Amino acid sequence: MLSKTNLTAPLWIAGLVIVALPAPAQTNSCKTDPTQAGCTYVPYYPIGAQVDLYFAQLADGGPAGGQRWQSSFLFNNPGLNSADVTLNIYDDNGQPLAIDLGAGFGVASSAHFTLDAEGAIALHGTTVGSSTSGGWAVAHSTSPLQATIIYTAFEGGSGTQLGTPALSVSAPATLPANQHWFNGDANTGIALANVYSDKTVTVRMRFKDASGNLISSKDLTLDKGQHTAFNVSGQYPDLANFQGSIHMYAPASSQATDFLAWAVAVPNGTVASLPPGREEWPQRADDAIRMAFLRIWNAGAQWNDWPKTMPQLLVDHNSDAVSISYSGTSTLTVTAATAELISDSPSELAFLIADELALATGFASDGTFSSNQQLNADSWAILFLITAGYDPYGALGALGKLEGASQVSGLVSGTFFPSSAFSTRLSAFSSSLSAACNYDDVSMSSCQDYLAVVHPNFPGNAVAAAPPRFTGVVNSRQKQR
Repeated sequence: MLSKTNLTAPLWIAGLVIVALPAPAQTNSCKTDPTQAGCTYVPYYPIGAQVDLYFAQLADGGPAGGQRWQSSFLFNNPGLNSADVTLNIYDDNGQPLAIDLGAGFGVASSAHFTLDAEGAIALHGTTVGSSTSGGWAVAHSTSPLQATIIYTAFEGGSGTQLGTPALSVSAPATLPANQHWFNGDANTGIALANVYSDKTVTVRMRFKDASGNLISSKDLTLDKGQHTAFNVSGQYPDLANFQGSIHMYAPASSQATDFLAWAVAVPNGTVASLPPGREEWPQRADDAIRMAFLRIWNAGAQWNDWPKTMPQLLVDHNSDAVSISYSGTSTLTVTAATAELISDSPSELAFLIADELALATGFASDGTFSSNQQLNADSWAILFLITAGYDPYGALGALGKLEGASQVSGLVSGTFFPSSAFSTRLSAFSSSLSAACNYDDVSMSSCQDYLAVVHPNFPGNAVAAAPPRFTGVVNSRQKQR
């Protein structure tokens, strides 16, 4: 099955996913004046920063004179590139839900905006609907963002006015996952959402007591795009005395293998956020690939010879082989199997994508680092890793995993990774990294950043720890940033 989605599509689609994004504007003032306070050559990102930002619960509206809810979306861009962002809001049935977003958007179910480097925006209006609506939302960005949603309950409002704030609770944006864990009791509030438009998801909830003994197991099926929110004892009266932990997962019988989940404690009529319960690993292939691709693309865009038009990104769920390929100048295809092979290391996945982009964009054939096109591509990929804020030593892990996996017949595409070149590429790593670190003053300073932040315990003579001072361009064919 082939299916498409983009920044304005209503839902993520399983199968072959197509994402076409505009190239980011370069608004990095640190690049033109690196002496400014707080400037860094490496775009380190805070925990939770993502290009795909999901909100498992939102609430809006309520009867006049009664409790009325407002949802506020907060976005922060911690990076060195501007971000092109589209937010889509859905009701409990997966249909567009219009709420007052303010900020020039008014009452709308979607919003498209640009966040400057290190910029921020808060989306919330001053009016609400006359009845309470619930749902979920997703934002897609061209650069990693932090995002939070704040739910505020108001009392005493009339007409469309909010009234007096009574309580607020916040939740950071999250990602779909196969498993979630929460502390819980009979009053715990739970929100679940199915982010897929072509399949249902079954959520199995295992309620355990304080000693870890299973009390009850409940299955709940969500239709395509569906959302639900409930308190434990309200949904399941037999759990009126429950106190312990909740483990949620999509069983093997479920069509979809991941879903959104969020929980809040409701002690004595108040509301308090619980820690995120999403499993740390593995990350969904689509989200991991988009994150690595966009960060590498933004890094490459610092060079004048980089393509001006961003290609479509296709995540292929139909192929069983590890492979990345570039078609013409318009499409980059990454198989989900590639992300699954190296799912525990974003830097390794980023290296493979960077290497393919270096080959596809012609950077690999310019001879900047080596007359060998593959080794030249490796050096460019390492330089893109450094520029994007990834660990350049991830290249070693990526090559090692491909070599090991290639011993399994059919697992790795021979066209994508000719095993015969492995030893040459591996032995050239140190010189490739040294050349990348000495490409120009920016790359040299970036590598020195790693000395203090990423590799403080490496010996002083290690590459990407303390490279020799840069004394000039690598050669006359050096590309300009």
